[in-house]
Amino acid sequence: MSVFLEKIASRGYKITPPRRLILKVMEEKKVPLTAEDIAREIKKERPEISLATVYRNLNLLVEMDLVNKFHGGGEAALYQLSWEHEHYMICLICGKVINLTFCPLKEEINDVALQYDFMIKSHYFQINGYCGACKQKSGIGG
Repeated sequence: MSVFLEKIASRGYKITPPRRLILKVMEEKKVPLTAEDIAREIKKERPEISLATVYRNLNLLVEMDLVNKFHGGGEAALYQLSWEHEHYMICLICGKVINLTFCPLKEEINDVALQYDFMIKSHYFQINGYCGACKQKSGIGG
């Protein structure tokens, strides 16, 4: 977490309690989280920190490229620390997140970047679908 705090300070921003706690929660949980998930965890320690404050700080952390924002199965965006190079399958019904243990596009991405003389800063890979339990409950698939 200290790397992220150093980057915040080096860009002239204060290391506020909400920023510190957001990063702490994200580092401890190690899975993509919604702003609501993060706020719920923060409120255990600091109940006065509002969901609006969490959103405002997440937006700043995304702008600073310290946090990645992407969309999961539901309407809420998911957030993860930007140094985590992970890929996911996300259930569109229950929101279950399955972490892939490898990068399925590593070679292809590098080839495309080379072809277009493009330097990749980061990427993420996400598959949206239905987990086994939700498929069975809802009768999806065959």
